[in-house]
Amino acid sequence: MKTVKNSKELSNVDIVVYVIFKLGGWEKKIHTEDIAMECFKLSNERFSWRLPKYREYPDKEIVRVTLKNLKNAKDPKYGQFITGRAGVESSGKEVDGWMLTPKGTKWITRNYRRIEDALKIPNKDLRRPHIQRIIQKFEREKCYQKYLQEGSVKNISQYEFTDMLLCRPDAYPETIRKKFDQLKTQAEITQKKSIISFLDACEEAFKDLMN
Repeated sequence: MKTVKNSKELSNVDIVVYVIFKLGGWEKKIHTEDIAMECFKLSNERFSWRLPKYREYPDKEIVRVTLKNLKNAKDPKYGQFITGRAGVESSGKEVDGWMLTPKGTKWITRNYRRIEDALKIPNKDLRRPHIQRIIQKFEREKCYQKYLQEGSVKNISQYEFTDMLLCRPDAYPETIRKKFDQLKTQAEITQKKSIISFLDACEEAFKDLMN
């Protein structure tokens, strides 16, 4: 098992957010146990049980508390980086899983190399296999095509906007917001200015639908 010494350069939050990013948490929910195991692989001294005789086991509770604190963080440095929850409902329905928010994705795309350097992981662009796919997805969208042609979203109807999000125009505002944030999270992976500015314009134009 690889041992990485606790580094003053990194916090548990740095590693947890990096792991969610690495496991694809910008487009799907990542289970708490998967996050815990990957964190343990990267830094077993940080994320193992405390007693020496149990050091070979990952401590899920350390990760769960980090996730909870991160979700509820008021600190602007780390606030609103992830969304999700742990565990199951009383009915037995599985609800466990965590995703990056647009803000969290924007932060990690600027910081993952620093984290990899501290963990002594060879640098590689984790976004590269996905960037072109996401760009092509946007290029097929009628709303984005209209924005590129006109330089504005003023002629995009709310029906076209919600159709892009794959939801009904009369959906609950929180549903529309959730769908929009998921799309914006993917856009942040590309770091393509025209896509991000398009979504920023949409967010302003259709804010009443999402509030």
